[in-house]
Amino acid sequence: MKPILIVGAGPIGLLTALALKFYRLPFNLLEEDQGFSSDTKAGTTLTRTLEAFRRYGVAEAVLAKAVRLDEIGEIERATNARRTSVLTALLSDETRFPFVINIPQHHLEPILADALGKTHADSIFLRHKFVSCEQTDGGVTARFETDRGEQTVEGSYLLACDGGRSTVRGQLNIDVEGKSLDVLHAGGRRCRPRRFESA
Repeated sequence: MKPILIVGAGPIGLLTALALKFYRLPFNLLEEDQGFSSDTKAGTTLTRTLEAFRRYGVAEAVLAKAVRLDEIGEIERATNARRTSVLTALLSDETRFPFVINIPQHHLEPILADALGKTHADSIFLRHKFVSCEQTDGGVTARFETDRGEQTVEGSYLLACDGGRSTVRGQLNIDVEGKSLDVLHAGGRRCRPRRFESA
């Protein structure tokens, strides 16, 4: 079987690779950057994701670096008033993890990558910037810009894990469904976050 191509090695791409490893499916994880994230974004991880971390063997390592939260609340930015919070202990009969955690992305990604690298280091390709792809009779062919010039990679499937402004989805004219909420920026000016636009 040709490897499944995962474009993007953020938390979603890394967790997808761990899932494929768990099910013994071949994969190539391709990331355009030279390393993993140095950003603090994507800090909160919910219960269902913790269950997935457990299944794929990384829960203990993640929890060791995370801050546990037993209550989820929110502040109304316009009035600074506290909204009703959720006590996660109410989930104790439903999950092994009746809480959420905070762990910044630049702490999470190395843990997931380390779990992959122990057995699948040769399946992780950094400095591989996605260029284009096309479906073939046997799967998919994708092209990437690398330090050694443009490389062509064949796979059985291609998974777009390259973020909210996905180049893969853009080329395939796949729009993101759903709604964006208004956010209040410094200075009190409201604006809508940029939505993905098809190329």
